[in-house]
Formats: sequence, C-alpha cells, structure tokens
Amino acid sequence: MVTVRITSVDNNKIVGLEIGGQNSGNRIEIPMNRNIYLGMLAEMKKSNIHVDDELSCFNNRIFTIVEKDWKRPPKDLNVVPIVFGVTLREDLMK
Repeated sequence: MVTVRITSVDNNKIVGLEIGGQNSGNRIEIPMNRNIYLGMLAEMKKSNIHVDDELSCFNNRIFTIVEKDWKRPPKDLNVVPIVFGVTLREDLMK
C-alpha cells in the first residue's frame, strides 16, 4: 500500500511524493497500468471532479493505491494479473 501526492501523470508512470509511513516525503514513481488509471478516473468521477485531456487534474491530489488479491481468477489463466484498489483521499488534502 502506498499513499501518494501526485506531482505528474503520463501514459507510463505516476510521479509523486509518498505521504505517511517511514518513507514520507520520498519521491516515488509508480508504473501506470490500466487498472490504476481506471481506478483513478472512477474516484475522480465519484467526487464530481472534471478530468482533462492532459491529466493535470490529478496533480496535487492524494491517492492510496493498494495491491489486491484476485479471489477467483479465471482457471484458463496461467498467470494471475495484479489487481489494484485506488482511493482518492480528500480527507488528507485539507
């Protein structure tokens, strides 16, 4: 689990500063994957925040990203994909 204040987003990665924990303030880069991106979009939509084409709307927002276990993966998959949960942390932005 990581909580990050985003400083920039592009198609390949999320760049930000870690919030909380012993690594607080460290610069981190998280590879952008479809699951994380769609989770971030869903959280912004739930909070009625407009998403722009340049993705600058994510800048200075705080998200918690958690790796989750896929409880019932399809049996025909040889490798179980990594699934992430994403939460917009408006409580930490104040």
